[in-house]
Amino acid sequence: MPRLRLLLILFLLMICLPAMAERRGDYPPKPTTVQGWRKAAAEDLAAIHTLLKKNHPAMVVDKGGESFKAWIDKGYEQAKRQIPDIRGEWDYYFLITHYVGGFRDAHIRINRNAKYRYSDLQRWPGIILAYVDSHYVVRNVAPWLGERGPPVGAVLVTCDGYPVDALARARLDAYFDNLDLEGGRYRTAPLLLLDLGNTYAPLPRACWFKGQSGGRMYPLEYRAPPPENDLQAEINAAAGYGPAPPLGLSQPAPGLWWITLSSMAPSGENWNAFLAEIKAHLADIRAAHQVVIDLRANWGGSDLVPQRLASLLWGDDFFSSHQPASGRALYRVTPLVVGKYREMERQSAGVYAAATPETGSQMGMILQRALDHGKPSHTFMNGLGRTGDAIAPADPIAGQVILLTDYACVSACLDGVDMMLPMPNTILAGRDTGADTIFGSIIRTPLPSLRWSLYFSVNAAIDRCRGNNIPYRPLPGFRFRGDITDTAAVQAWVQHLPPTPADWGATGPGCPRSQPQPPHPPPSIIMD
Repeated sequence: MPRLRLLLILFLLMICLPAMAERRGDYPPKPTTVQGWRKAAAEDLAAIHTLLKKNHPAMVVDKGGESFKAWIDKGYEQAKRQIPDIRGEWDYYFLITHYVGGFRDAHIRINRNAKYRYSDLQRWPGIILAYVDSHYVVRNVAPWLGERGPPVGAVLVTCDGYPVDALARARLDAYFDNLDLEGGRYRTAPLLLLDLGNTYAPLPRACWFKGQSGGRMYPLEYRAPPPENDLQAEINAAAGYGPAPPLGLSQPAPGLWWITLSSMAPSGENWNAFLAEIKAHLADIRAAHQVVIDLRANWGGSDLVPQRLASLLWGDDFFSSHQPASGRALYRVTPLVVGKYREMERQSAGVYAAATPETGSQMGMILQRALDHGKPSHTFMNGLGRTGDAIAPADPIAGQVILLTDYACVSACLDGVDMMLPMPNTILAGRDTGADTIFGSIIRTPLPSLRWSLYFSVNAAIDRCRGNNIPYRPLPGFRFRGDITDTAAVQAWVQHLPPTPADWGATGPGCPRSQPQPPHPPPSIIMD
């Protein structure tokens, strides 16, 4: 049977951290009985509940942890009641996944350990959907359906009497993504009618589609999927996944410079070459009519990457003058968290340890002292902004700066938007960004079954004015309606954008331009 690994594409790419590969080891054999899978689910659920309750900063912050605290026990009890319904591997998997997804935090995820599979695409009805302008729209129809399938462009209205939004909530929300966010609906739309083995979300049998010639009910005919590559490409295209372009600098038109920053976790060699190329053309970039910083397909990494780029483009003094003087980063202090940082001391944190005083050996020592004194948390001050009354230098960039984003932008990509959007004559364009919470810096710990590892945050940016799960949204005249992965089309569109409105108020809900974002806490690093 063809295998399509879909689940963790949606989950793990959202946090896009550089060390996703797991260490191989001696894993126990998979359970062979229903009782074995139920036992594994009970043990892993209990471990997730305990690990998060004892180590996640949401348990000790004064603000920003409300939804976490509301779900951690409620969701756990709900999941435990469903353990008797488990009949095999995929029931176990989807039960665990739903509990983790219920936190609605891009930085709380499970990752498969080596040799264990993700969920499989088992059957499909010959229909692939996309999310377009708040509707689930038919993007592709298999030729074998013929007249038995809806036309391309038809809008899905109901299935089995249920409105499409309710169907999506039941089948996709928390299992695959956060459907409270437009980006979550966009990324998961192609999966809505697919059979991925989730018995907690029964398959629809007949759906009402509305096309240009009217509405009609279509019975769904489920079949084995075609070869993996064919269908995977269709699903990726419908979800807006394109290959991430390499870091680079180009000039697609006179007066337009294009800076492709598709990762906040570049290799050292690529990063150095990228910066060297920008330095070589810095005078021309600063004099250009438009400068685009292309953040499409950027799933995050380290905050130091956008900070370094912005400091180069605007100059250290001017960039710092538009950043806050300081921001507080609260770290949870527990034996597990301290142990991870102490291990990082021994293994050397490389560039991270040398970059900020809150990482590497100093971080480990400070947290160890807090643990020795019985403190549940420790708060660091960190910031990019100037602290004195020095007069800010003039803006070295003459033209409009455009931050081009899509739904992939989360974690350190959002932190980069936080840093750069307050700069003068800078505007967001493209699509909505993704969204995250105030919690960052990821650690990993294996679950008892050793089939999965839990990833979660250990710090909180408690002064960040951008709230939990709030994306950035382009103004109406700056929103791209076409295929956001089509670089040529986007480059042509950008050249006709209007000037940046002089009074356009906010960089995000609650974050006026006159009050730039506090930076996120130190770089998100996975510590094994």
